[in-house]
Amino acid sequence: MAAILNRSFSFSSIYPEVDFNDVNEDDLFHQEIETIAAAAIATGYEDGTFLQDAETTRAEFSVFLARALDPERFVAEETASQVVGALQAQDMEEFAEHVLPNEGVRFSPYAYVDTENDQDFSAEEAAQLSEDETVYTWGVYDGRGNPIELTYSHSFMTKIMPPRTT
Repeated sequence: MAAILNRSFSFSSIYPEVDFNDVNEDDLFHQEIETIAAAAIATGYEDGTFLQDAETTRAEFSVFLARALDPERFVAEETASQVVGALQAQDMEEFAEHVLPNEGVRFSPYAYVDTENDQDFSAEEAAQLSEDETVYTWGVYDGRGNPIELTYSHSFMTKIMPPRTT
């Protein structure tokens, strides 16, 4: 399945490096698996495996094909949903999995970029934000001009996106 998709489409990498516990560099389809995973066409299983020897069901292949044919629609929407879900659940480790290693993530209380006050975090820093007790200056309160000084845990993010309950 990975070889067929990889040979049929020109994929762009979304994730720079994807490693599966059960895929080795000397495996026959290692490069194909790595390519479709980096393009978010196939994501593997929660336990970090790809199960390259398992049979692909029609349903799975349909999803892979849909993602390959229209990645902006299926991959971007799915990823956005996962990111928002992680933020809502305040699962910063899951959220950090979506932060590109050389890019980082920026948090802002505003609907625009404020390079002086926005807070930038690497993927590693983002994963630890729930436990981070550092008081950050996030900007200023509208109308008052007083600084917004809060830890991430007490920040506007937890006010805007309270944790989901089941």
